[in-house]
Amino acid sequence: MRSLSDARGLVRERLKHNLHAWAALTPIEAAALTVHIALQPPTEAQARTDEAGAAAWAREWARFAEQLPDGIVLHWAIRNWHRLGAQRIPTALDLNGRAVIGAFAGDSLQRSLKVLVERDSALRGLLDGFSSTASAPAQALPPGHERRHNDQPEVDQPRPGAGDDSVTAALRRVGSSVLALGDDDFGRLRDVVAWLLEHPSEALRPRQLPVRGVDTKWFGRHRGTVAKLVEVAHPGPLPIVDADPRIRLRVLDDAVLHADASGTGTGTVDGLAFSMMPHDLAAPPAELARLPLHPSVAFVFENLESVLAMPDWPGAVAVHGGGYAVDLLEQLPWLHQTPIVYWGDLDSHGLAILNRLRAHLPHARSVLMDVDTLLAHRDLWVPEPAPSTATLEHLTEAERQALHVLRDEGSVRLEQERIPWNFALEALRAAVDETVDASSAVLKASAPQTL
Repeated sequence: MRSLSDARGLVRERLKHNLHAWAALTPIEAAALTVHIALQPPTEAQARTDEAGAAAWAREWARFAEQLPDGIVLHWAIRNWHRLGAQRIPTALDLNGRAVIGAFAGDSLQRSLKVLVERDSALRGLLDGFSSTASAPAQALPPGHERRHNDQPEVDQPRPGAGDDSVTAALRRVGSSVLALGDDDFGRLRDVVAWLLEHPSEALRPRQLPVRGVDTKWFGRHRGTVAKLVEVAHPGPLPIVDADPRIRLRVLDDAVLHADASGTGTGTVDGLAFSMMPHDLAAPPAELARLPLHPSVAFVFENLESVLAMPDWPGAVAVHGGGYAVDLLEQLPWLHQTPIVYWGDLDSHGLAILNRLRAHLPHARSVLMDVDTLLAHRDLWVPEPAPSTATLEHLTEAERQALHVLRDEGSVRLEQERIPWNFALEALRAAVDETVDASSAVLKASAPQTL
């Protein structure tokens, strides 16, 4: 026996599962939407076994039927039972129309549906005028088109003509992002989309978009949502000129700038004397690639704070890997011939980033990314909210063991900056001694060595 509360809970589950799709429906499609709930009435044997429960269940639905909201149909049937005689029993509930479904679900889901419907409607108003592939509105379907008998499975079936056009598909894809926006940010999203639809070929940098409140950071956060909407009318990349990616690098020893490949002499780069070059650089890879740097070791760190904290170090440079942007380092020719010591967060993503670096620079050797380091700093662990599940083919056996322990401990992480700095420096010194001593073998090896 499905109570009113049970039915409401089931409708909430369906609405939660279909929220983005149902909010994106056109008004005609939304009006035709029907949810059917079988009430699973008792059999005669069940009614005799729990007569009080069956009677209370029937009374609850009878009270609900006395003030039945518009759009809700409660179906009844006569059951001729052998011992209890003829009984009029509620058998099923139909909710007709998106607004009715939302009202029946109630709570925060009704509010979320209302907000998303309003926002999707505003976006549809923009997109419909530009979409060349949007289909004609679907025809209204008969109110009972989805009703099924009680013994049929309660599975939502696709409605002919509903949600097949490119605008509806785009609104479904961005539903989660659009709903998560505050009112001000949604207004900015709408205005940015409108401007890009009107000016498909004007190449601007994000900060140049003539929309109040939109800067490079805002556009970076919402670029994916903007792109999915604009591509409905203008397929292809957005007409936004992106800044070249940059690599941050610190020279930790003047000799790295002054020495040539043989380790002696001075010179210039495009007329700039080595002695006048800055030691803290942030430039596109192509520009850094032109520098005739000849370090004896390169530290590559996942996090910028560790790069900035590095002291002077004979023959060394410190490079910011930038997380998953670490593959940019492949574009630095001198790095292919330099022993590399890599240090990142000790978590699944940190090891995935190391794996990516190794795919391009296989001689990179890790430090402080092993089981001993992890277990020695148990008090500094924090949960890893969304662990990586990627297949990591370029890890050493020691690094794989660390990954297994991270997962066995419940997906934890040891962030790079939490390790005491003096402890980290000692580990880096030991790693450099081993790495530089073995650099020729490492650079020739087909697989990385384990620290």
